[in-house]
Amino acid sequence: MPISTPGRLALPKKNKGMTLIELMVAMVIIGLMFALAATGLRSVFNVNLKNTSAHLASTLRYLSNKAVTDHLYLRMVFDLDEQTYSVEESAEPFVISTEDMGDENSNSPEKKEGEDKKAFAPTEERMLQPAKLPSGVFFKDVSVSFLRDKKEKGLIYTYFFPDGYAIPTIINLRDEDDENHYSIELLPLSGRVKVESQYREMERK
Repeated sequence: MPISTPGRLALPKKNKGMTLIELMVAMVIIGLMFALAATGLRSVFNVNLKNTSAHLASTLRYLSNKAVTDHLYLRMVFDLDEQTYSVEESAEPFVISTEDMGDENSNSPEKKEGEDKKAFAPTEERMLQPAKLPSGVFFKDVSVSFLRDKKEKGLIYTYFFPDGYAIPTIINLRDEDDENHYSIELLPLSGRVKVESQYREMERK
């Protein structure tokens, strides 16, 4: 006859495995965590997109004013491959020929390399040093009025003149998935800059 220990009850052995329902609940929780993380990341990138557009717009306005007040010829250089932009300046007169209007390569550094290097040099102003687009923000394309086609790669320039004129320009930014866009439009005479949360094409006359 077996002897039982007083005051103790035999407890059933615990099942160390997970039931199918517990496994499904765990998978749902993990899925929700990934979804929330992805949503948060997209939100951060959208904020970056908006802030970058605002910063570019303020820089363009500043360059338009600086060209007049300092009597300088200025240009912003967009490197669409490296996703960077920088500012160069010159005290020497610079004219964009009307002959360049129909030549999509007229703004190419290869074509006017000697002239560009002689006339323009990187600005030494601290707040206008070269900048790279933040994470999750990319140039989609840039259009300037003296080139027939927009550019999606390579280098492209927009210019500011001492008389207050600026080259009409549209800069389109995108997110990583190319779903969200911001456009920055530089107007020619007033130095005004328009920012819109949509993609825009330049109207050609």
